[in-house]
Amino acid sequence: MNITLLTLAMTVGQPIESAVPPPALPASQFLFVTVTAPGAAKITWQPHTAQATETPGPVGLRPGYPYRFQISNLPGAGNTVLFPSIEVRGSLVPRPGLNDVSKHPVPVTLTEHDLARVLEGRLVTKVYYLEDPEQAAPVSGVAGEPLEGTAESEEEAIKEARRRGRPMLIFRVGERPYTKEELAIENVEGTLLLPGVRKLPVPARPPLFPFEGIIVYDPIIGARGAGEECLKDGGDIGPRVGPNRDGDIGGLNPSDTAILFTTRLGTKAVASNRVCICVPRFAAARVESGPAGHHAIQAPEAHHRIRQPASLTWMVAPEETRGIEQIKALIGSKRASAMEMRQGPSALDYWSGKPLGLSSIKGVAALAQVRGPEEITAFPNCTLILQKSIDPPHPEKIGDVVTVTLRYVNPTTEVMTDVIIADSLTTRLEYVEGSARSSRAATFTATPNEGRSTTLRWAIDGQLKPGESGTITFQVKIR
Repeated sequence: MNITLLTLAMTVGQPIESAVPPPALPASQFLFVTVTAPGAAKITWQPHTAQATETPGPVGLRPGYPYRFQISNLPGAGNTVLFPSIEVRGSLVPRPGLNDVSKHPVPVTLTEHDLARVLEGRLVTKVYYLEDPEQAAPVSGVAGEPLEGTAESEEEAIKEARRRGRPMLIFRVGERPYTKEELAIENVEGTLLLPGVRKLPVPARPPLFPFEGIIVYDPIIGARGAGEECLKDGGDIGPRVGPNRDGDIGGLNPSDTAILFTTRLGTKAVASNRVCICVPRFAAARVESGPAGHHAIQAPEAHHRIRQPASLTWMVAPEETRGIEQIKALIGSKRASAMEMRQGPSALDYWSGKPLGLSSIKGVAALAQVRGPEEITAFPNCTLILQKSIDPPHPEKIGDVVTVTLRYVNPTTEVMTDVIIADSLTTRLEYVEGSARSSRAATFTATPNEGRSTTLRWAIDGQLKPGESGTITFQVKIR
């Protein structure tokens, strides 16, 4: 056996990267929550104990444990005291731009409508989840207030939470009053991080139910990090961007940012880098249950004597029965962002440039040629043609206004013409009217996109000579 070939085969056969996947980012040990209720309601954690603390939050709760607290001093409720419960099913994953997860608590809210229904004897359940930015509802959020929808049952609410994001906790209110002994059993020591406390002892008992803190992944492919904490904008996702028949940028989906230009080698489209904005948004699926009505049975007020009938006629019931059921769920699907169709030959080789030589050996023809690059993304010294950045780099809450900068440059030796820059904003970014600025003369347009946001487009006047650059800025509001 040829030792040299064997060594080469063994070397080539080795994986490029280590077979051990890199560790996934660990989830936070605590999920922070705030509780708000109508009027001047008082929120008391660990009620009827020596550690009872009155605070609306934020407080840290360990995933996998139940918690029962007290809400008192409710408007219009007299001396009624509620004992809601919380089951923590997950927590945020810290990362650059989201180092302090306590700044992003889950806003658990008891509204006036919830309170009225609870006082009527109803049980209100809310499944809170961290919304996936790629499936975000096209509405503006408010800092400290969750988006809220309805579900038919708690099971359906949990499914909705998993479909649209990552479950965080289950909040229930309207249950019976609890005794001091029962409260001591439900509140496990070492699981509640109150304001001002930096360290807790080991929990007295292990977690009581599964939670989303364990990341399962393929041992070869590696871990898929949690991405619901941050919304991403820029780059190219889905169908690849490129020139279309109208001389514009095709394949531009919500969150895509790209530049189109023409040189003597042809027309090219290049995507920008992606930026991340770590501002989590929470939502809740609400379920209401309880008795549908009250039925009373009274004794008969009269006695009726029934005689034997002289004749008897049999009536046959109809064989058709029609029933009307209430709709139990609504399943929505996302509209396709693009459609790809192929006609004619299944393969097409596109040759560009001029052939350098042609030879024929025993009927076998060999053709040498020069081909232009399919895509220009970077050049020596890693100079990007289109670079995207935000200021401030780490916004903190919903409603913050961020300045986006698009810097473009011609790092080639060719003259660029028909330069077009387009930014299709993701659903959770709202363009601030009148904020667009360009350092070079350009024609600006703003049109709605498929993500219920805006596509911004600049057609740059004139040529972009080698080494020349320009800057575009605009503002967006995080929603």
